[in-house]
Amino acid sequence: MGKLFLYPPGDRSGEELARRLYPRGMAVASDPGNGDWETVVRWRNLIGDDARYPVVLNECRAVRDLESRWPAVLQVNRIPVSSRAAAKSPLSGTYRIFVCNLRPLAAYRATRRSWQRVHRRLPRLSHRAARAAYFLGLDFGAVDATRGGSILNVHPFPDLPSSLVGSFSTALAGLAAELEHRVHSRRLTGAAPRPAVLGADPEFMLLRARTGRMVPASAFFPRYGFVGCDERAVWTPRRRRALAEIRPRPRSDPRELAEAIRGGLRRALRRASRRRVLGIAGNMPFRGFPTGGHIHFSGVRLGSRLMRALDNYLALPLLMVENARTARLRRRRYGFLADWRTKRHGFEYRTPGSWLVSREVALGALCLAKLIGEDFELLRNAPLQEAPLTRAFYRCDKQALRPVIAGLWRDLSLTPTYRLFRPELETLRARMDEAWEASEREDLRRTWGLIPPRRRPSRGRR
Repeated sequence: MGKLFLYPPGDRSGEELARRLYPRGMAVASDPGNGDWETVVRWRNLIGDDARYPVVLNECRAVRDLESRWPAVLQVNRIPVSSRAAAKSPLSGTYRIFVCNLRPLAAYRATRRSWQRVHRRLPRLSHRAARAAYFLGLDFGAVDATRGGSILNVHPFPDLPSSLVGSFSTALAGLAAELEHRVHSRRLTGAAPRPAVLGADPEFMLLRARTGRMVPASAFFPRYGFVGCDERAVWTPRRRRALAEIRPRPRSDPRELAEAIRGGLRRALRRASRRRVLGIAGNMPFRGFPTGGHIHFSGVRLGSRLMRALDNYLALPLLMVENARTARLRRRRYGFLADWRTKRHGFEYRTPGSWLVSREVALGALCLAKLIGEDFELLRNAPLQEAPLTRAFYRCDKQALRPVIAGLWRDLSLTPTYRLFRPELETLRARMDEAWEASEREDLRRTWGLIPPRRRPSRGRR
C-alpha cells in the first residue's frame, strides 16, 4: 500500500517533516489504522504493531525503555559513556550528531544559548555516533557527545533545527523508498532488485611443522597479488609481514568464490609445504596475531538494516564454530560488532574471525553472507540489542547464545535464498549442533581436501 510517516499531532518537528515527506509520495498520519503499509517511519508515535508491516524504521522495541538501557548497551559495545550522561540541558561544548542509516547528516555544537552548526568534518565522532545509534536499534536519531567522544545522550526523535529539516527528510525518504523498492521487487519477482556480489580477503598464517614456530608470510608471498601479505601485520625482528591473505575476484555465487579461495590455498601451500611449513587459520593462531575473515559486499547498499542482519545472522552463528579461547582474545582489539569499512565497490564487513579453518566452514560463511545480502530485510530479529547477549558474544559464551541461535536459524531457513544453498548451510548448522570447534593448528591442506586424509595403520592378524 506504500509508505507511512507516523507522527503525533501538534509535534513541531513531526509536522515539518510531514510537510516535506508528503510531496515525496509518503502518506502522513497520527494513526496507522488498518492500512496494509509496506514501510512505516515512526516519529514519536508508537501506535500499532510493528509485526504487521514488512519494514518499520525506529521500531517500538528500539525506542521503548531506551532512556534506561542505552548506557549499558553502549558500554558493552566498547563505546565510552560520559559520567555526565543524560544531562537534561547540554553543557557548552557538547556536540550533537544527527544520523540516518549509519550516515552522519550534520553536527551541531552547544553554546550557552543555542546550537550552532559545525561545518568542519568530524569523522571519528560522526562514526562513533552512527555506531551508537545502530547498537540501540535505531535507524535514525541524534547522539550527544563530548569532544573526546564519550556519549552523553541518545535521541530517537530529536528536535530538528530548521536548517536541518530538508536534509533529514531527504534521508528518511530515501531510506524508506529504498526498502519499499526491495519489498516491491520481492513481491513481483521473488528476489531482491540486484544480486549481492561477494568478495573476500581471509587471512591465514604459516607454521613450521618441526618446531611449531611461526614463519612470516613474507618469506613466501609478495605484498600484493592473489595470495599476498596483509599490510598491517609487521613482524618486528626484521620488519617481516606475518599474515597472508587470499584475494579472489568478486563473484555473485559464493560457491564459486569458495572454489577460487581453495585454488589460491592450493597454490600458496604447495610452495610452503616443500619446506615443511603448514598453513593455519582461525581467530589468533599465534598469540598477538589476530586473523580476520573479511567479506566484501557490492550490489547492495550499506545501511543499518543490513548491518544488523550481518551482526545477528552471520557473526553470531560463526561464533558458534570459532575457537572460544582465541575468539575472546581477538575481540579485545578486533572483530567488534558493526565493524565495517566503506570501499569504492561497496563495503567490507570485518567482524568475523578467519573462517578459512575448513572448506565446510568457509562455504557456510560465504553462503550465509550471500543470503543476508539478498534477504536482509526479511531478517528482523536483533538479540544483540540486549546488553547481556552482547556481553555473551564478546565472552564467547556459547551456552548462553545457543537458544538464540536456534531462533535466528529458523528465520534464515524461511528466506527464499536458503533453499539455493541448503546443503552448504545445513552442513554449517550440523557443525554448530555438534558443538564442533575450530582447531587453529590443523593443516589447511587437510581441512580443505588438498591432500588425502591420514590413514590409520591397519592391525595385522595375530
